[in-house]
Amino acid sequence: MRRSLDPLRSPVLHLRAGFVLPVSGPPIPDGAVRVCRGVIMAVAPASRLVPQPGDEVLSFPDGILLPGMVNAHCHLELGDRAGRVPYPGTLPGWLRALTALPPADAAQVAHNVRAGARTLLAGGATCVGDITTTGFARAPLRRTGLRAVSFRELLGFTPERVAAARAAAQEWLTETTAGVTNGISPHAPYSTAAALFQEAARLALASGVPFTTHLSESLDEAEFVARGEGEFLELLRARGIPPEVWQPRGSSPIRYLADLGVLEVPGAAAHVNYLLPGDLELLAAGKLVPVYCPRSHAFFRHPPHPAGEMLRAGIPVALGTDSLASNHGLDMLAEARLAWQSVAGTGAADWVRAATLNGARALGQDDLCGTLEPGKRADLIVVRPGGHAPDPYAAVLSPGSTVQFTLVDGRVP
Repeated sequence: MRRSLDPLRSPVLHLRAGFVLPVSGPPIPDGAVRVCRGVIMAVAPASRLVPQPGDEVLSFPDGILLPGMVNAHCHLELGDRAGRVPYPGTLPGWLRALTALPPADAAQVAHNVRAGARTLLAGGATCVGDITTTGFARAPLRRTGLRAVSFRELLGFTPERVAAARAAAQEWLTETTAGVTNGISPHAPYSTAAALFQEAARLALASGVPFTTHLSESLDEAEFVARGEGEFLELLRARGIPPEVWQPRGSSPIRYLADLGVLEVPGAAAHVNYLLPGDLELLAAGKLVPVYCPRSHAFFRHPPHPAGEMLRAGIPVALGTDSLASNHGLDMLAEARLAWQSVAGTGAADWVRAATLNGARALGQDDLCGTLEPGKRADLIVVRPGGHAPDPYAAVLSPGSTVQFTLVDGRVP
């Protein structure tokens, strides 16, 4: 069932479904959720939560109602790069080819954002953490119907680039766009000076804004951080950056950021595809939430992701899509399904939680969304299962499951 709602005519919505998955609590067979002016008022068995006169009632007897999914790592502005950069076998080689393409202008970025948002909503996402290099993506995000965090990307090794990035971050955080939360994103250890990482971390802690970075994405990165060798060094040279701006750290990328204090910042660490000795303990002690991007992970032909080790160590893992340059879609249901299929020893419930609550934590939005609880905003979806499954979590991720209905902040986007 999908229909246009008029919140002025009917400020109270009563939703009933075959199952309700609050994520913060056990599944509720034949459950109901009451929403008033965009806020969840109650979540309970339908026998105990009955509609009141004047409520608008929506019933999904074959559906599963759960929190809207959170895409914790995305680059919507790269939407026009889809299929244009085949993987050459190394991440530095792929980045070299990607950045050789002509840059998109503001109009193209706005188109990419709008098109990507429609795909995100169709795949179950109601919230996105989106990184923008150009700065053009933030304004169109506010008109997509998504809850969004727009991260300004910061990178550079030379003093001039570091100073420019610092100024850009401060300006970004002073400007506001209705419906969009500002965040900052020092790009990655192989592209961003230690001083810039520390400045971004300090700024995020002082201002309380969301924070994200790419981390432990490839073995090329590990080689560059530890020994100052390999293709990332050659990439710096090719861009006219003197190699002496980088001093090898003799450690893993995760240890390097821990030494800088970056792991103490609440936020998201995109990818974390490789764990070296001692890394698991550092992540467990820190506050960055690893974000696994299953289909992008497959595109780059990485070995199996260590998400299972992380989950067993008590580390929350979120999910993301990355960009269409390394993914053929932006479907969070498909990402969660592939994660379940790919990571041994995990269950469907782990990946529903990763796609909802853990993603909201990674983006600093868990006070607003990620679970169905009284007081939170009504960001929710109803999924029609693709077939029979042993439990409602598995039913959500069953092949052929589709999004039947979506609310973001109590409104149909």
